[in-house]
Amino acid sequence: MAKPTATKTLPFPMFDADRLTAAAQNALLKTLEEPNEKNIIILVAQNSEKILPTIKSRCVVKKFNLVGSEEIAGMLGAEKNRNEIIFWSLGRPGRTRVLADNSEALSARKKTGEEFENIIRGNVNDRFVLAENLS
Repeated sequence: MAKPTATKTLPFPMFDADRLTAAAQNALLKTLEEPNEKNIIILVAQNSEKILPTIKSRCVVKKFNLVGSEEIAGMLGAEKNRNEIIFWSLGRPGRTRVLADNSEALSARKKTGEEFENIIRGNVNDRFVLAENLS
């Protein structure tokens, strides 16, 4: 019995590619210049300006739009803090997952929101005290 000869293409996602140092990006460049035909490297970045031009010139750029609240809600089902997660996810499915899975991340977002409310509602003196505390 003969083995199948079809080859399978394997995707390799590299998250936070914009956080790679210049040295790491230059090392990645060698791989991108001589790609393996069986693999697809997917660079995921929030800030494409931090990606070296030599890297970007060897990639196909795909930009993704934000996801609507209804679709985000569909991801969550009956989550405990569903409405807060929808609000703080800002239309980003990845952030939605993080907030749903990590109550500390959601609490940190809420705290930041409360601090902004204090800035807006506070008098000038309160704003300076808060600014000093945040610095």
